[in-house]
Amino acid sequence: MLYTIAIPTAQGYKIVSRTFEVDSTGKISYKNPDYKIRRNLILTKLNTGGKSWVEKGKNYALYYLDKKNNWRQLKIQTCKKDSIIIFKDIPSNAFYRLIDVNSHKEMERIFTYYDHTQIWW
Repeated sequence: MLYTIAIPTAQGYKIVSRTFEVDSTGKISYKNPDYKIRRNLILTKLNTGGKSWVEKGKNYALYYLDKKNNWRQLKIQTCKKDSIIIFKDIPSNAFYRLIDVNSHKEMERIFTYYDHTQIWW
């Protein structure tokens, strides 16, 4: 599971920690985007849902979560083939989100990327 610690404020809440993951043994780990080791991400979906495949001709933005817990846009590009979009030269070891630029459905889910696979959180 992923967690971020927040405290209540008069305006809602304030995030006071970086996002972290907890594995089944209770081990806590943080993702630190590695700008020296870059990868090509071969992505297929926005989330695990059945209607979340990337579609040819649509524009998608790839974001990563930086060390200050801010989402940073890496690139926007057009999908050239149904069910696959490739983002090249991406910092490794980060939490990512792939967003359909023209949709307001908010279907996107956080993922990591290992062995050519999106791992959903």
